[in-house]
Amino acid sequence: MKVNFNIECTPEEARRFFGLPDIAGMQEAMLLELQKKLEQNIREMDAETLATTWMPLAIQSWQGIQKGFWDQMSNAGSMNPFFNMNFTGSGSESTEPPKKSTRK
Repeated sequence: MKVNFNIECTPEEARRFFGLPDIAGMQEAMLLELQKKLEQNIREMDAETLATTWMPLAIQSWQGIQKGFWDQMSNAGSMNPFFNMNFTGSGSESTEPPKKSTRK
């Protein structure tokens, strides 16, 4: 058995029907306070502080960017057993396919 109810009401009417509290005033006050704090923080920060705050720590320097690039390349190469990109220089294992025998 399947029963469908279609109720047309506004969100405010539905909130009152289910007995939920009205938090519109509190939400507006919190959003205004948040906006004031954000504006104050932006006014107090200089460009360098903003950049270091908004950029992830891993890419705050060119060395971090380069390391991230090489790490990504190393990980991409390790997915294919015939193409190993070991940029650290410490890998001595060979991932080349086996050579065919020349014996007849």
